[in-house]
Amino acid sequence: MVVFCTNVAETSLTIKNTRLVIDTGLAKEARFDIQRRVTIIETVRISKSSANQRKGRAGRTAPGHCVRLYDMNDLKRENIEPEILRSSLDLVILQLVRLGLDPRTFPFMDAPDTHVLTSSLDLLTRLSCIINETTITLRGQLFTELSLDPRLGALMTNTYVDVGGERLLARSAIIVAILSAPGSLFYMGGASKEAKAEARSRVAVGASEFDSDLFYLCSVYKNWENAGLIDPVHRRCTTCQKVVSKRLDSCRSCRTQHANINGLNNKVLQIVYRSFEFYMKTILNTRWKLTASSNVVIESDERDAIGEQLYKLFPEQAGHLLVCPLPVNGV
Repeated sequence: MVVFCTNVAETSLTIKNTRLVIDTGLAKEARFDIQRRVTIIETVRISKSSANQRKGRAGRTAPGHCVRLYDMNDLKRENIEPEILRSSLDLVILQLVRLGLDPRTFPFMDAPDTHVLTSSLDLLTRLSCIINETTITLRGQLFTELSLDPRLGALMTNTYVDVGGERLLARSAIIVAILSAPGSLFYMGGASKEAKAEARSRVAVGASEFDSDLFYLCSVYKNWENAGLIDPVHRRCTTCQKVVSKRLDSCRSCRTQHANINGLNNKVLQIVYRSFEFYMKTILNTRWKLTASSNVVIESDERDAIGEQLYKLFPEQAGHLLVCPLPVNGV
């Protein structure tokens, strides 16, 4: 057996019959960009400890070899940087404040830089989650219950309280559930580059029809959800008309079939469904004393309403398109 190394090969799991490990010396690492406030994936050189772990996968049960496609002098790091130093601390700090702990004096095993703590505290203050860096608000407590990036929690509560009530909350909750899902709604793989390109093209075409990738993903999710809806009176699936057990809230076979036909990842869609239900139930709990907006936002204006909230909460990730006013003027 030949193992082309990824981080999977650094675990303590023993893979039987491994005789040869080919180590590229590279790995993809997630890192939080504090300027853009977004997590990015970078291809970086591994550490020396990672190299030793990868070497250890060969020959554990029999003699083996490790081929390194790099010079050991290329490895500058002794160990992998602790994850807390590469991740967003917004939710972590909010949870510390809720526990009555001061984030600035908390004894982290690997203490983040002061400017990282300050950036998170400033953001939480702007979102009205904390007061004076030490007191959590009711809104902040809600966001810890949601266990999300606080800005995503703010997106849902703002659309509910300030924009369009429960109807728009449902739309934003679907978007948040999709954004926080552990994978794509689509199967983007294939046996060839052409198959992968075709899958990406299909998604791009769908997004262009909605003028929004997020609203396109919402429509994909809603179509999947509708495929397994249950008539609450007769307990029949509205798609296949089969009687469904009272223990079930959907017709799983119809949703699975819909996912297979349309090249969708049924497992991820199920996670989105459960997350959506949890967000709605949590935010609508009277414990948080939220009052729904009485504004009526028509369906055609939903994209702009949610887009405005996204721009307010994620200004670092806003893009600008330059267009020419007249063809002769250029861009």
